Amino acid sequence: MTSTDAQSASSAGSRTNLARLVAAAGGGCREAQDEIVRRFSPIVRSRVHRWLERDFRRRHGWMLAAFSTGDIVQVVFSDIVRRLGKFEFLGEAKLVGYLCTAAYREILGLIDYYTADCRDPAREEGAPGGVGAVESRRETPPAIAAGLREQLAIFREVLESFPDRRRLLIELRLVEKEPFAAIADKLNYASADSARQAFYDAHAKLLVELRARGMHLSGQTEPGESP
Repeated sequence: MTSTDAQSASSAGSRTNLARLVAAAGGGCREAQDEIVRRFSPIVRSRVHRWLERDFRRRHGWMLAAFSTGDIVQVVFSDIVRRLGKFEFLGEAKLVGYLCTAAYREILGLIDYYTADCRDPAREEGAPGGVGAVESRRETPPAIAAGLREQLAIFREVLESFPDRRRLLIELRLVEKEPFAAIADKLNYASADSARQAFYDAHAKLLVELRARGMHLSGQTEPGESP
């Protein structure tokens, strides 16, 4: 066996072992979950902290000090691994991409929650994304504002009832308008087409749940057609 063959065999073996570890973690094995946290914690903490630095220093400086610490990222990351569930392993890079994206988005949600009462209604263009960022940028009459808050609360409740990846898929596409190729990389889909089909399914489930809660949405087609 040549050195190249040996390296290929070693790489294949490592991939197989990691796939088994992910499957065990998704099945609820605490030891496997702890091993994933131990193995990937450094890169997740580093990447999430970098993203928070990039996006939030200007707008949420005081919150960033609390939410970008290693401890908070570690807690959020560990919780995401505990909720991993059935997860299709498509390689280490896609696994890491998903874990980092899920942790980052969850911290965004925490920041949105804790800053909800002190947001400026005339929020500047390009403010951070996430469901919590979908709000009016102008003052509205109290009755209309109350209705919007009620609908947003229903939307949040329905979205938060979804599994993590489905919720993230809807947020990234419906709110952030991200292309499916980028979503595939971030959320562990095999291809842009796979991400697109998953979004169509998730979007249909979202509409059914919203209508069941009394929200009658018109013109709800797939938002945006960027690839």
